Amino acid sequence: MLVFNNIVPYSGQLRLRMPKGLRAELSQAAANEGISLNTYLVVLMSKKQSEHDILERVRSLERSHSTIDKTLRSS
Repeated sequence: MLVFNNIVPYSGQLRLRMPKGLRAELSQAAANEGISLNTYLVVLMSKKQSEHDILERVRSLERSHSTIDKTLRSS
């Protein structure tokens, strides 16, 4: 989960270098979706971050569950 407390005020801009072939592929994918390359990249990165956040939460719950199981077994 994103926490926006104590975040340095970033400009929101990022210069990104990538291989020309990747840029062409991403540009074409964005065009196919009818959106800008910038919007397409933001969507891709947001989805990836959300997946990462969900996996971290699942792992945390699994650790908690494992700890509870061990405690119950030892009782």
